[in-house]
Parts: sequence; structure tokens; C-alpha cells
Amino acid sequence: MSRSSLRMGICTSAFLSLVLTGYAQTITTFDVPDSFDTFPEAINPAGDVTGEYVSLEGPLRSFLRRANGTIIRFNVEGSTGTSAKSINPSDEIVGNYTDKNFLSHGFIRKRDGSFIAFDQPDAFNTYPMALNASGQVTGWYTTIAGGPHGFLRSRDGQFVTFDVPGALTTFAQAINPAGQITGYYFAPDNHYYCFVRNSNGSIGTIHLSGCFPQAMAPSGEVVGFYEPDAHVKGFVRNREGHVISFYAPGSLLTVPVGISAEGQILGRFADASGVFHAFLRNANGSFTIFDVSGAIQTSPYAINPSGEATGQYVDANFMVHGFVRSRETKSHD
Repeated sequence: MSRSSLRMGICTSAFLSLVLTGYAQTITTFDVPDSFDTFPEAINPAGDVTGEYVSLEGPLRSFLRRANGTIIRFNVEGSTGTSAKSINPSDEIVGNYTDKNFLSHGFIRKRDGSFIAFDQPDAFNTYPMALNASGQVTGWYTTIAGGPHGFLRSRDGQFVTFDVPGALTTFAQAINPAGQITGYYFAPDNHYYCFVRNSNGSIGTIHLSGCFPQAMAPSGEVVGFYEPDAHVKGFVRNREGHVISFYAPGSLLTVPVGISAEGQILGRFADASGVFHAFLRNANGSFTIFDVSGAIQTSPYAINPSGEATGQYVDANFMVHGFVRSRETKSHD
């Protein structure tokens, strides 16, 4: 992440014509107690947020922030670091932890605070990335022989492994309530491409060069970014496979990170000075741009079905904090 302190202060008339105004928003900032930096990763339908923080003791640990502002810190016992990645409607959290040998393993934190540790049976390292309301977990793993390969873990602990046909490596990134998975793979032509794995096991590809999906909607839309040239461009792929690519206004680096039930896309973009701002792209193609007040960088990471967003921002002292942005409502002037 760039830590330039410059802010974008001048917008062209073309920029302004694409940006919606007249909407009210509430941004709540927070820090995990006794932390240096706070890194939110995911938000569930209730507005509960999970992520990581750097503790005063040094190791990376994880947290759960409930919608009422209560923060619960947690760490897998005996680990040298714990990294929460995803949270489902039942407040189950999935992520990975490292052991004293610096090997990575998966964990599920249950709502009652208990943990289930797991590894793909053939794995040298296991990296869960997401789970859905049914308790299905997806991610990737490596073996002594190589990898990565994708996996799907059922609630009862059964594993299905998969690779994109012909791929050299496969990384599963996100899963929706129907059990569809999206991710990316490295092809023999030395480029990364995206894929969608359906619940029946069939795999389709999104043939955008340098493609990295970030999230998948319940209805099957995929959002992410790709690198068609020297720039980074956002995209949304609908259920029929049609791809729409876009830049946030005034940007040559656009990174969508999530999509709501109404098709609102959350992301971040860099302006001409390399400063990151947040955006919401609405279903009609218009944009809302926002920043945390006083931030020199604003980087959202996730949006829930109703449109609440979470992410991180950097202050003038280069400290990283968390934020939650409420669903925007039309203001009445």
C-alpha cells in the first residue's frame, strides 16, 4: 500500500458528472484495544466485522467486532500468528494460523469462541479464504510436491480438491451461499486468469489476462480486477458470463473488492498521485466516492448484502485503523 500523504483535491467536470451526490453516510472508525494497526477483512449481514491486528506483543492476531461496537480479540492457542479472513451470518470465522515451524493451518472459530483446526489431508500448508452460511470453506493448499490447489471443505470436515484443467496452480478465493467458488489460476502461457467453479464441480474460466477475482455475489456475479496493459482495471462478470470492465473516475488503478445483493460494487482506486480512495459503483454505472475524514489513504475490503462496508484507513501518522460505513440513504436537503 502506498503511504503518500497527498490527497486528490481537484476533480474535472467529467469526474463530477459520474459521481452521485445528495447521499448521506455514516462512517464509524475503530481500533482493536492495545494494537498498533487494525486490518478489517470481512463483514457479515448483521454488520459484524472480522480481521487482524498487530498487537503490542508483535504477532498478528485476529478480532471480531460486533455491530454494537464490542471487540473480541482472539488467537489460536499455541500459534505464532492468527489471520481471520471471512465471517458468515452465524458469526463463524475462518482463517489461517502459523505454528512454531511457520507452517500454515486452517481454523474455524465458532460463535461460542471454540476453535476447529484443520488441514487438507495432503497439505504442507493450508490457506482457507472464505466460508458461506452453510459452513462450506474454500481456499488453497500446497503440498511437498507443489501446488497450490483449490479445496472445498464441507461442514462435516470432508474435503474435495480441484484444479482448473491445464492450470499450473489454482487459488480459490471466494464462495457464495450456493457453493459456487471463484478464484484464479496460473496458465502455461505465464498469465493469471479467473475461474468459476459451480456447485456440481464444473469449472468455467474468465479469460481476462492478469485476472484476480475478489468476491462473488449470492446470485453468481463475480467482481475483481485485471491488468490489460500497464494499468489495473475493475470488472464485473454476470451470471450469463458477460464481462463489464471499468475504471473509477480519475483512476488508472481500480480494485473492486465486493458486491452487495443490489449489485453495488465496493472498491478502492488510486488517483494520479498514488493516493487510495474508496468507491461504490451502482448498478446503473454511476459512482459514489468517499474517504474517511482525516485519512491520507482509504482502502475498503468488504461489503455485506445490505451495503454496509468495512475496510482500513491510514492517518497522518501512518497508523492503520478500521472503519465501518453504513448503507447510504438518500438525503433530503
